[in-house]
Amino acid sequence: MSETHFCGALILAITFLLIIRYSLRKKNSFLNIREIVCDYWKMLSSLRHRVIFMATPISFGIGLTLISPISTSVLETVCTAISILLGLLFATLGAIASGNEKKKKGYPAYGTVFNETINTILYLSCLSITDLVVLFMGLALVPLYGTLQQNCIAILHFIGSVTVYSLTFSIFLNCLIVIKRIARLLTI
Repeated sequence: MSETHFCGALILAITFLLIIRYSLRKKNSFLNIREIVCDYWKMLSSLRHRVIFMATPISFGIGLTLISPISTSVLETVCTAISILLGLLFATLGAIASGNEKKKKGYPAYGTVFNETINTILYLSCLSITDLVVLFMGLALVPLYGTLQQNCIAILHFIGSVTVYSLTFSIFLNCLIVIKRIARLLTI
């Protein structure tokens, strides 16, 4: 591995660790990722829901990776799809937030569904951004494949494939929750 590639990979790793550390701080006025994840966890009240929405994406990612490890073209396609979805999520969040009058007029069911919908959209946004970061890192590390040992490449490729597939499947599963909750908001 050349010195330039090593320095670039080291800078990426340090930056990634700093962002994770900063994002998961308890008292953070800019990034409340911990609070968003806790609210999502509370929403999934039963063990069955937690298994479906947390464990199933991981097993899906492992299974799909064993069948077909991710390629550069799949990375680019998923990156495009997640970018579009992220824009759609923010637009949906804005539209839902503007329809907040029913919550103030005394519809308790609306308030609960409204808050859970907002929390799910925020959680989806965090998953989408995480997926994009992993995708960008995967695309940035493609040139290093010729310079690393074969077993190191295989391990990184497996972990990256499982992560991208799991995050993407989790995003699509949670989109189903958002669709159901938006339909519920429109019928209250």
